[in-house]
Amino acid sequence: MVCLETTFLIDFFRGNKEAIEKYKKIKESGKSLKVTAPSITEIISGASLNIKNEEKEKAIEFFSNLEILELNKKSAILSGEVEAELILSGETIGIIDILIGSICLSNNETLLTRNKKHFEKIKNLKIESY
Repeated sequence: MVCLETTFLIDFFRGNKEAIEKYKKIKESGKSLKVTAPSITEIISGASLNIKNEEKEKAIEFFSNLEILELNKKSAILSGEVEAELILSGETIGIIDILIGSICLSNNETLLTRNKKHFEKIKNLKIESY
């Protein structure tokens, strides 16, 4: 099971060859593809800010074929713990990345991202890159 993170989605939607190849390999392997609700928020926000309704509609259609991992009580508590741990260690990252990582952790998912630098700060998070 693989959860697609925002940087991957941006690259995929923009036609990045590595991202497209990675997507094809995952699909061929039969692994299920998922996305977190915060990643959807980031993608739709970016498309809306750029006034690209066609891109926004394509993204919404793409997301309809994926399982959406939402923030629930378990992942919200974990997010708070992760954020506090990062603050105390002086290794802060953005709250959206904390939410995405914590949702993946609480669902035992592997996060597919190009942004390994941020997500490696979240202990025990399984990360895959391309």
